[in-house]
Amino acid sequence: TPESYGLVSEPPEGAGRRLLVLIGKVLQNLSNNKDFGGKEAYMTKLNEFIHTNTLDVQNLFEDLSKADATPEEPSIPVPQDYKADALLQLYQYCSSVADKITTHLRTPRSFDSENGAIRREQTAASFQQCMDRTYNEIEGAGHSSTRSVGNLLRPTRLLATSSSSSSLHGSDAPLLP
Repeated sequence: TPESYGLVSEPPEGAGRRLLVLIGKVLQNLSNNKDFGGKEAYMTKLNEFIHTNTLDVQNLFEDLSKADATPEEPSIPVPQDYKADALLQLYQYCSSVADKITTHLRTPRSFDSENGAIRREQTAASFQQCMDRTYNEIEGAGHSSTRSVGNLLRPTRLLATSSSSSSLHGSDAPLLP
């Protein structure tokens, strides 16, 4: 609600509140590329608006999700041992679900442009590169916790085919000791 985010000093009442709810529904359906229908049949008049603006919203999401080539340092310094532990845990989790992530990244979408397949493969390649960089950073840091780098398995290439079923860790060994 607007008041919970501090956008208004007084909660909207009656028609104003209802209008904000309807606007929220339109934005939700637009961001999810969903048509109105069923129990919201009265909103089907807005389906054309959703169809007309879906590509613009997807382009906005893509622009927002692009990684900055030079990420800024965090404004609050994080102790190195906490950062290393968090990085290790994140890597282990991503390794355990790498097949699912890669499959999802490669799955065609109804809103894909004609370059959609190329973009999907580029995104999957970026994921693989990120995993490789993270592995190398963990390995190079000589992580000292009980969940040592020795328990990590070197990532294998996921980019060979789009139907690849290999995992990043190349084994069924558990990632967490």
